Amino acid sequence: MNENNPINPLVRMMDREDIVAVSDVHCECFQRQMFSKEWAECNFKASPRIMMYVAVYDGQIAGYIQWLQKSGFRKKSVMELEQIAIKPPFQRQGIGAQLITESLHLLKQNLLTRNMELSNVLLRD
Repeated sequence: MNENNPINPLVRMMDREDIVAVSDVHCECFQRQMFSKEWAECNFKASPRIMMYVAVYDGQIAGYIQWLQKSGFRKKSVMELEQIAIKPPFQRQGIGAQLITESLHLLKQNLLTRNMELSNVLLRD
């Protein structure tokens, strides 16, 4: 894997079975944080306010993205890209960009099933 030869992961909504793998990514990427498994489980349970998607490559979770629905459930939804993390061995492979693009598409589809649409996306620095 190198940045001249990007890899193409499968991006999908996070499942309950992904909690441990996502917590491993969280722990590895945010080393000052504590209780990564509890964090991942709480955020997973907060769906649909928090929507989490994973990038799967070669049978393992290479990264995740977390979208947060702001200001309640509305017809025109505002979503914040709350957090994104890619395991170090998979960084600089284009996975982060794919995770943003593909999860945003999946997020829009998810909102449509709830008779909602994406109005704005917020990004923090």
